[in-house]
Amino acid sequence: MRYNSHMTIHESREIFGAYLFRQGVELDRVVLSEDERLDPSLTCANCKRLLVRGQKCRACPLSFCQACGDQLKGNCPCGDRIRAELSFGTRLALSKLKITCSSKRYGCGAILFYENLEEHEENCHLDQLACIFPDCSARIERRLYPAHIQQCECRLLTCAHCGAALQFKDLKAH
Repeated sequence: MRYNSHMTIHESREIFGAYLFRQGVELDRVVLSEDERLDPSLTCANCKRLLVRGQKCRACPLSFCQACGDQLKGNCPCGDRIRAELSFGTRLALSKLKITCSSKRYGCGAILFYENLEEHEENCHLDQLACIFPDCSARIERRLYPAHIQQCECRLLTCAHCGAALQFKDLKAH
């Protein structure tokens, strides 16, 4: 899906959200007590992050986050396929983990169980989103994002006179 000027905010979020929650979670976001250690079987064998939408190799003990499984085209380094479901034990261990929100650096103090992380991060009002227009370098709080997209100087418009596609900031000069 590519952005167009008639796309809804929900549709534009799908562009980013679909990728965001296929990639593993940084290990420093996992909340562990001083005596706890993260089980290595809960990390992706490729990116070394916490498994998200994890998949296991059918033949060996390696597991991969969905993004890495896709990047490897579903082929494990052992030569077999990656598409097996994680074991019940692995899913149970993941469900017990507590993880900080990725927007902690912007002030979000939420610590969530693994199964609640995706929903929270898709809706965290402190999250900073990059503008979807290629020439705009703005990062906007999620709650302000819809207004920015509607008013961004780099948004694409169609000239009513000639039908040319151009950015809003260039409309007067055109």
